Parts: sequence; structure tokens; C-alpha cells
Amino acid sequence: MNIVTALCLIYMTIVVAYNLAVFFSGDRASKLRYFKSFKSAKVFILYLAAIPLNYVAYRYTGTPIGGSILNAISSTVESVVLKFNYEATAALMEANLFYRITVDICRVLIAVNAGVFVGAVAGQKIYNRLKVAVALLYHKRVYIIVGYNDANKDIVKSVKKRGNASVVMIVNKNDDAADFAFINKIGYVSVSGYGNISSVLNRMLKCVAGKKANVVINTLDDAANLVCVDRISDIIVDKGLSKFSIDLGHGLSCYVFGGPRNEAQFVHFSQKTNGCIRYVNKYKLVANEFVGEYPLTRFMDERHIDYSTATLRQEADLRVVLVGFGETNRQMLLSSVANNQIPCYVKGELVTHAVKYFIYDRENAENNKSLNFGYYRYKEFYSAVVGTDEEKKYLPVPPLPSEEHYRNLDINDVRFYDSMRKDLSTPEGRIAYNYLIIAYGDDMENLDFADKIAQKVVEWGIAGCTKIFVKIRNSILSEQVIAKEYGKEGVMIPFGGEATTVYDMSVIETEKYEGMSRERHLCYALEGEIGKTGNSQLAPALVEQVKEAAVRKWYGWQQVQRNANIYACLNIRLKLNLLGYDYEKGEWDEAVAAQFFKDYTQGDPIAYAEGLLVPGNRAEKKVVDYGDCEFVTGSVRNTLAQQEHMRWNAYQISCGMIPASIDEMCAQKPATLMKERKHRNITTYDGLILFKEIMAKVNNTKEKQEDVIKYDYQIMDDLCWLLKDNGYKITKRDKECGEGGSASK
Repeated sequence: MNIVTALCLIYMTIVVAYNLAVFFSGDRASKLRYFKSFKSAKVFILYLAAIPLNYVAYRYTGTPIGGSILNAISSTVESVVLKFNYEATAALMEANLFYRITVDICRVLIAVNAGVFVGAVAGQKIYNRLKVAVALLYHKRVYIIVGYNDANKDIVKSVKKRGNASVVMIVNKNDDAADFAFINKIGYVSVSGYGNISSVLNRMLKCVAGKKANVVINTLDDAANLVCVDRISDIIVDKGLSKFSIDLGHGLSCYVFGGPRNEAQFVHFSQKTNGCIRYVNKYKLVANEFVGEYPLTRFMDERHIDYSTATLRQEADLRVVLVGFGETNRQMLLSSVANNQIPCYVKGELVTHAVKYFIYDRENAENNKSLNFGYYRYKEFYSAVVGTDEEKKYLPVPPLPSEEHYRNLDINDVRFYDSMRKDLSTPEGRIAYNYLIIAYGDDMENLDFADKIAQKVVEWGIAGCTKIFVKIRNSILSEQVIAKEYGKEGVMIPFGGEATTVYDMSVIETEKYEGMSRERHLCYALEGEIGKTGNSQLAPALVEQVKEAAVRKWYGWQQVQRNANIYACLNIRLKLNLLGYDYEKGEWDEAVAAQFFKDYTQGDPIAYAEGLLVPGNRAEKKVVDYGDCEFVTGSVRNTLAQQEHMRWNAYQISCGMIPASIDEMCAQKPATLMKERKHRNITTYDGLILFKEIMAKVNNTKEKQEDVIKYDYQIMDDLCWLLKDNGYKITKRDKECGEGGSASK
């Protein structure tokens, strides 16, 4: 009897020890798998010890063997519902202390076993209800993610990494989000179709009133995204929530993903809610990150750049080949054109150096409704006006911002490599410089072709002057395989890892170029307030009031206005490269910054308003006094100001803007012209000088009041403050090989 009892105790000990070891040795996903498996046969393993314990009790009271077996099984089955047969075991328990202890242990474990089983069946639902309630009621910062997919999983993980925030997902009932929610310690709410999201959002937004709530709409279906954003826009308007579209630690911000083909619909809701809803174009995020990190000046050296004048040498031959012209490379073209405007002296005149773009796609990629509506609108205007009598009605018309050549060829076409070789060939006497950007298929297709084309450029003898970039969406593949195997030799450079470039809340909320440009906007608003009194000592309450009004104005602008400021910051690296510098995250280096400032202001010093300082994030900004100063033509400072205007022209053109005629700019307000997609300042640098003369006569004002040239100086005049204030430092480049400073991240 004691032997059977001892064996049962040993068995229970082994079962409990094994299950505890399995449960506590794994991660949260392993624990979930354990609970799920517990609902199957594992729940009955412990009961195998109860059968012999009940059997010996019945035998002790004199029950025959057959009856004892049947009664033992019957009692064990009843114990599943926590009904224990005390009468059957009472006699033996009283007579044998060891047996009594073992039976008590068995019954306790059976009760625990039953509780674990109930938890395995209903625990996830109970846990989720509690998690949702706690997230909405007790956390000060809440993220509401609409849609269950791999992209949103990355977004959730990026929030969890940052900490100090809770997450609730709104998912379609057909989505199996329960396991993901449990493993990542978040809550989720199911809806029967995203069209029924209004009541859920209403309840959630009531719960988070007064806190910081961020709603991210990303179902991977533009139609479903539009339905969701329509529902939340009604709530925002009805409840007056747009006044909270400021990033000051409270209020509501909504981010909606959408494809470029449907951009107008998403921007409509952004304008409807005064910027409370913000449109996220993942292709623009990828392209902007690329051109900010790799402007065409990125790998140039003194063969290409005259560092003393911050201009490109005439002999440089710049060519960009785009393989594939889907959403990614279409945006790459637009962002590159808007960024890569590089000044060059031709016959003593400062002009934009022409960049040639060669676009390869098996479709007739030139025919595109978005390009025709936007970028190519200026081409139509240019061909219709320049060289005709109509041209006299305008300020000097700027040249086309780039030169595109379309190649309707599949990569498998027998003519493909020969065509590309010719497009990458540089005439004798010119200095070759090529970018080759591959984004036509999935990661493995892009990688395979990049490897082949890398061998081809070696075969063609142009490997030393050609940089190959390959779009790899999978960040792990990009960072752990391609960068390791190909990066050291510079064979190819991966870009576009979506987990880090797109689906990361730090990128979505505070995209670095937008962050810098918004900081500039806030400081200029404070600068304007200081200018009214001539006193830097603004009361803290007034500072917050001015900032709040400035942020509301920022998000109330049309997207083209906001992006014009963002692209100015996107262009910083190119400007620095032209002087032999770069920038990167890090502790401010005063010596390098001082050398840069000396090179930048040589022969053209900056005049500051004495004693006036504007508070920033980390550093105070000196107020520049542009006053009645004459801009020094030919200085580095003036050259980079002209480059900034070239860049601004190109950006406006890439958005479908065209020049307003002289009569239009004199008779109509800028806001009215904006609705017609026209602008008064799309002209040459000389045209800006004429502009202030004309407007001074029209408005009966002084020319300095109508001057807009000073705005082209601001980005570089304030650069040391801007970079330091945002945690960056200026670095020196090796002018002989174009490297150094901010190497790839």
C-alpha cells in the first residue's frame, strides 16, 4: 500500500516539476503554447495518480478487486468537476498519515489543474478585457492601431520598445489577433467589418480624453483605410477634437496610410480635420530617407566638387538609372529631382547642373495619371510658354529641373544590358558619376538582379564610378545579410527596410526631417513674437501659447506647404557636402563647426540682431538681422542660397505647381493662387529680384518688405543651431575620396 502511495507521490512530483520547468523556461509565446496544449490531453495526465490512490482506499475497506477498480475510476472522473469522494478514502486516511498527505496533495493539485484548465479555455479573453480597460483608463499615452497585419505588428513592436505607452488594436473579427496580443501584452477589440468602427472609436476616445492618443489606420487596403478615416474624421469634427492636433503630450493625432494613387482622398481628410489626421505615404518615407541619406553629392570628391565655391565642376556627368518604375521608384524620381539640384558655373553664370534620369520598365511608364497631373504639368507649361510671346508675361522662367529618358524594356529583353551600358557611358572629357537604383520586384528578385548588374558594371569598366542601390523591404535580410556580404566592398547598398524606415512609430510621429523643419517653424514663430517687443525674455506662458498656435498653423497648412519646409531640411546633407562637410548624430564638435562656419561665411558675414536669442530644444538661436543688407553675389553663402531656391523651384514643380503670371501675382492673393496650383516665386534668382521691385510698386512699400530672397538664406544661416538643437554634429569629409563623416548608419 505504501509502495503504491509512494509511487503516486513520485509520479505527481515528476508531472508538476516537468510542467513548471516547461512553463517557466520559455518566453511568452512558449507559455501561450503551453496553455493551448493544456486544453488537450495534458489536462488529464495528473488524474492518472488519483486512480491507484482511490483503488487502494476501496481495497482497504474490503471491496473486491473488480469493484475497487470501477469505483476508483468513477471517483477519479467525479474529481474532474472537483467532486471528491471523502467517504471512500476516509478510513485509510485516518489509519495512514503518509496516504493522507499524498491524497491531500493530489486533491490540491487536481483543483489547481482545474483552475489552469479554465484559464486555458477563457483566460485569454479575460486577460484581453482587462488589458483593454487598463490601457484606455490608466495609461497617459495610448496607441490605437487599426488593422491586423505584419506591418502593424512592426508598429506595435516599435511602440513597445519605446515603453511608457499602451497599445490597443482594432481588428476584423476574421483576424486571429488574440495570440499576438497576448504575447506582446496589448489589448484588442474585434469589429465586424471596418465600416462598423465608429462606436468602438467613440468609446475609446472618450476613455482617453485628456491624454495623448495616437490612432494609426493601416489595414493594407486603401478602401478600408478611407472608410476608417471617414468614420474618425466625423468624430473629430463632431467632438471638436482637431484643436488637440498638437504634439504637446496630450490630445489626438491620427495617422492614416494610403497609396500615392489615392493621395488626394487622404489629404482631403487631413484638411477637413485641420491636420489632426495626417496622411502617411510609405513610398515617400522610403524615398525621402534615401535622398536625405544619399544625395548625389554623397560619394563625390574634389574631382567633382569645387569646394572653394560650393559648386559642381562642369566636367561632372551625373546619371541616375531607375530599374522598375512602380510606386517606389516613381517617388524616388520625384524626391531626387526635388533634392538633387546642384549649382554649377557655366560661362560665369550660376545654373543647375543637369542630372540625367534613365527609367527602365516593361510598361510604358511615362504615361501615368499622377505624373501628368503633377510633375509633368510644368513640362507642358514650359513647352507652351518658353520661346513664345507668352514668356514676357512671366518673371524669368526657370529651366526644367531634370532630364528624363524612358526605356520601355523588360530586364529579360536581349537589348536590356546593351541599352543600360550606353546610358551609363560618359563622353570623353567628362567625369562619370552614376547611381543605379533597383526596385522592380520582391526582395530576392531585386537582390538577384543587383548581383548580376554589379558584375556587369565591372565588365563595363565603370564599377569605380557607379553606386548600386537595391530595395530590400526585409530589414533583417538587409542588415544582417546584404550589408555584411556586400556592404564592405561597396558592391551594393540596401535601402527601404520597412520595419525601420516605415513601420516604426518614431519615424511616423517624429520623422527626423519633419521634426527639424517643425522646430524651425516654432522658433521663427517665437522670433516673430520677440521682434514685436525687441526683448528675448518672453514669459513661459507666452512661449507655450506661441508654440501651440504655431503647431496648429503647421498642421493646418496644405501638405505641399508643409513638405516645402521638410524638403529644405532633407537637403542639408547635399549643401554640407558641397563644402566638404557632413553631419551625424552625436555630441556637438565646436572646432569642426567653427571651421564650417568660417568656410560658409568667408567674405560674407552674417549680421545678428544684438542680444536677441530664441529658445529651442537644446540650444538658443541667434536672430539674424537681414535688414537692408545687400547679398554678396558669388560668395559661398549666396551660392547656397541660390541652390536653395533652385531646390525649392524643383520641389514645387514636382508637386505640379507652375508660375503665376506677373498680372496674376499682382492681382491675386497667394492663397488664391495656391488653389489654382500656381506660385508667384517659381522663377530664377534674378526673377526674385524683379519680384520685390514689382511688388514694392504694387503695394507701395519698400523693397525689403517684399524681399523673399532672405528666406533662401535661413536654412544655412541657422544650420549650426538647427543641427545642435536636434542632437546632430557637423563632421569633416575626406575631400579626396568623398568619404568620412557620417558613414552609413
